[in-house]
Amino acid sequence: VPLLTHRYPDKVLFLPLATCPVYCSYCTRSRIIGGSTESKKKSTYGARPKAWEPAFKYIESNPHIKDVVISGGDSYLLQPKQIRDIGERLLAIPHIKRFRYATKGLAIGPMKIMSDPDWLDELTYVNVMAKQKGVEVAIHTHFSHPNEITGITRDAAQILFKRGITVRNQAVLQKGVNDSKSTMHK
Repeated sequence: VPLLTHRYPDKVLFLPLATCPVYCSYCTRSRIIGGSTESKKKSTYGARPKAWEPAFKYIESNPHIKDVVISGGDSYLLQPKQIRDIGERLLAIPHIKRFRYATKGLAIGPMKIMSDPDWLDELTYVNVMAKQKGVEVAIHTHFSHPNEITGITRDAAQILFKRGITVRNQAVLQKGVNDSKSTMHK
């Protein structure tokens, strides 16, 4: 269905928007970056909640799906109400056991955590509701190198931790950048 990638039996990638503040070379958004070509029609889109319904119906109808990654572009760019709406919808599906808001935002714009209380409050609300249902919610971010972690990044992460929100890093290994144990264990 549109806005959904289902490659693994128990996991889907939900793409509620295509916008992102960065274009990483390893991103799944290569499907939309750049203009259309003769062989590939590309379209870009912001968050369009009415277009999400087929994806939610697909997830609801497939009890093998336990895990949803919310990405597409960057979930950091979802509006506070959209954070809540997606979270509530997924929490209403009995077989969903975990979902992750994927974002590069913590690495490139940690000040949002301190300057957008509505967004943070909605994420916190979803996290609290999820814990009550035994569902795991996390922020999944991408720090490619320890040098990307600044003082303000640490402060933002601490705010998330104090609210009980799990933050995980999913680094893509890049030759000569972060492909050594000594680099990634700093």
